[in-house]
Amino acid sequence: MNWIGIHRQWPAALAAALGVIASLLLFDHARKTAEDRLSAEFSAQAESRGRELQEALSRYEGTIEGFAAAFPYENIDTDRFRAYAKTVFLASSVLRSGVESIAWVPRVSGAERPAFEAAARIERRDEYTVRDKADDGRLEPAAPKADYFPLRYVEP
Repeated sequence: MNWIGIHRQWPAALAAALGVIASLLLFDHARKTAEDRLSAEFSAQAESRGRELQEALSRYEGTIEGFAAAFPYENIDTDRFRAYAKTVFLASSVLRSGVESIAWVPRVSGAERPAFEAAARIERRDEYTVRDKADDGRLEPAAPKADYFPLRYVEP
């Protein structure tokens, strides 16, 4: 073996090894810096989106609470519900809440169902009955149960 030849080349080998080590360290530092920057940017965007979502939800909540407070529970009929819906849509367009339709779906107990259906038949002049969706998608008369939540009015 030629130890003298190897002995003469060690400064170049050391310089090359130090160069490779320095390059790897610089690469690792640049990678970590980029990851930290991306993480900070993602966190800032997530916080911004969270605030925007919270503001939108607060607007919707306030809108719904206001509409609920103004709902004409007494003597509700098609005309009163339609007039109420118009105020909801007017406010919705001003508040940009995105309301597209509004419906009244009252809670009706099993004992109240016959009277509820009879009143709806008189008002609508049709064969109104509380219905449920069957497995195949058809609407059929609802089976007896403790409570129902039938769609009574919807606008538009």
